[in-house]
This record gives sequence, structure tokens and C-alpha cells, in this order.
Amino acid sequence: MKNLNNIAVAEVADEAKQVFVPNRYQKVFVAAFQELIGEEIPKQDDRKAKVESNGRTYWWVRGRDVPQVVELAGAEMDGVVGLTGSEWCMEYACNQRRTTTVMGKMTQKRMGRIALIAPETAEIARIKSRLRSGTYPLGVITAYPGIVNGLGIMERFNILCQVALNGGVEGVAEAIGLPAVDLVSNEANTVKQNNFVVIENLLDVFPVLVAPGGGQTDENI
Repeated sequence: MKNLNNIAVAEVADEAKQVFVPNRYQKVFVAAFQELIGEEIPKQDDRKAKVESNGRTYWWVRGRDVPQVVELAGAEMDGVVGLTGSEWCMEYACNQRRTTTVMGKMTQKRMGRIALIAPETAEIARIKSRLRSGTYPLGVITAYPGIVNGLGIMERFNILCQVALNGGVEGVAEAIGLPAVDLVSNEANTVKQNNFVVIENLLDVFPVLVAPGGGQTDENI
């Protein structure tokens, strides 16, 4: 998946007619998109799948599904964009042989990081040493198996997905005694509340705009 440059992000956002918005934890994405287009996005009604406003149709979908939905919808409709986190774009790209979608940061303010975490009671030093040693890769629990295995294949970290979940990785990680790779917010509230610690930051995560391919692009992810 390619990255849109800053100018292209603003242009694509302004021309958008069909906008796919995360139906949960959407505040940061909505705020960033509103700043790009200079108008307010209508509030989500839980009973409606879409709403029209100022010549745009807003659709509510799961954030993790946005990249795939944008690719599919872009083949049928014009002016399609999606709002989501860069981690879901990376996960989608890692799991596809080919994707034509592009993404661009809507803001330079980081949402958080994909990080290696473990309970405070775990053997932190041993886990950290395994992450960079030449031994068998460190197995983790994660909702991002594509990203984790991709980092291992690229030899950025000595890591692989041992258990793939849709969420709630902290509880399972503690129960079965494996470290986890998860999205950690800037405040790391979930990590702290569950008595986990961040062992290693793997990737920064930003709110991004996703669009079908064909716009200006520069660097690969």
C-alpha cells in the first residue's frame, strides 16, 4: 500500500462523496476529517447504516474493515474514501497479495503505537532479549497477525504470531503466559489498568484517509 502525500490527502478528502467511518472509537478520525474538509460530520445514529450531509454519504463500518470496504466500493462508486487507523491499513496490506488502495495521514498527531506488552510479573528481560536474538522467533498473541509476521519476515524484530484474536489480548496473554502485540494509546490506560508494561514500541499509528489507487503517491509503508 502506497502513501498519499499531504497535498493529495486534502484534495481527495475535499472531493469525497462516499465516506466510510469507524462505528466505534471514531472521535479522532472524525475530528481529523472535519478539519480537512472544513465541515461537520453528522453524529452517528446506531440504528442507521448511513446518513447524507452536504453532498456526501457517510457509512458506518468497523474500523478494521475500512481498507477492504474502500477497495471494494471504489470499484463500484466514485469519490470513495475511508477513515481508519494506519495499523488496519498495514494489516490489510500484509494479508493481501495485491491491493490498489492508498493511504495518507490526516494529521501528524500520533494516535498511539503497536507495541509488545506483557504482564508486570513476566520475565521482561528474557522476552526483550528474545525479540532481537537469532533464536526461534518470539511467539505472541495479537489482533494484528499480518503486521507481526511481516515485521518478522523483514527481520525488524524476531517475532511471530502464535495466537490470533479479534481483541481482548491482555486477558488471554496473562491467562496462557504469552506476551502480546497490541495497539497502545498515547496514555497507555488499558495497559496500566491491566498491570501490563510496554516492552518495545514496534510501529507508530496515525489516523489516516484511505482511498482507491490512482492518486499521487510516494513512499511504500
